[in-house]
Amino acid sequence: MAKGKILVFGGTGPAGICLLRELLFREHETIAFARNPAKIPEDLASNPLLEVSLYLFTLFRLDALDPISRTCPIPPTSPPPRDRFNE
Repeated sequence: MAKGKILVFGGTGPAGICLLRELLFREHETIAFARNPAKIPEDLASNPLLEVSLYLFTLFRLDALDPISRTCPIPPTSPPPRDRFNE
């Protein structure tokens, strides 16, 4: 099975840095969108499998996510499970 690129938001936080380390250790091509790319440790930023991009967007502008979907396509998902309280 071919590996695709993995998109990581929040890659400069403590959990995000741990996630980036694990993904790169497992040799996954990874894209980290960050408001401040300088916060990504140099040992990660210099890894050829990691692409770090400065990306600013607002959650209220859905069209701002379009470049992301072209860079890292999101596969179709099944509908969310029905909530037993909202039947």
